Amino acid sequence: MFKKWSSYIRACIALFIFIVLVLVMQNLLFFYTSKASSILLQKRFVFVQEVTDVEEEFYSKGIAFDLKKREFFDTSNGWAIKDGQEYSKYGREDAQDSYNKALYSEVTSALLTLKVTPNQIKNANYEIIMSPETLVNKSLYKAKRSPEFEELFMDKELGFSKVRISFNKDFLPTKIDYFYKGQKGFKWYTKRLYSYPYENDADFEKYLNSYLEYLKEWNKEYEAEREEEES
Repeated sequence: MFKKWSSYIRACIALFIFIVLVLVMQNLLFFYTSKASSILLQKRFVFVQEVTDVEEEFYSKGIAFDLKKREFFDTSNGWAIKDGQEYSKYGREDAQDSYNKALYSEVTSALLTLKVTPNQIKNANYEIIMSPETLVNKSLYKAKRSPEFEELFMDKELGFSKVRISFNKDFLPTKIDYFYKGQKGFKWYTKRLYSYPYENDADFEKYLNSYLEYLKEWNKEYEAEREEEES
């Protein structure tokens, strides 16, 4: 009986050690081989704001993305996409084109193509500085209206030479700054702030649906006012 229990205990210990080793290896693989862009996509839900929104205490203004479903709602401009259908206060192009424009404008090519690992981010004290040349999406140069990131890089007079990306302890971006010649001369200009207030799909959908109801009511009131003016 004792031998049987000893064998059972040894087997349990061996299994425990195996599980620990697997977890350690997974953490090491994540730390040294994962890419920042992949970590952001896996997080899935991100809220993007311009720095002026926060400075002026418009904390609810911004654009929230579901990067997996390719959905968003934009509280600054009255605009949303759900299930491939576009909703807005104004006439816009097709939903697919609109999503891509919003994605590259707000999340930017810099974050969508970033190849640095968690280990590199930690060693850089959670602040990565890179050349925009390594991050721009050249396929967007000929777009009808290129995203700001690409436009700044193409304008050689601005001397856009550096991109600074700040991260939190989960290796998710929290801020992006560009170094170029702006209205205040050559300096760092904060372009976007990133936060992660949505816990899961249900949480994001709750806010998205609420905003769609707001757009519906807004359009209803707008149409009523137009009819009243025309009568």
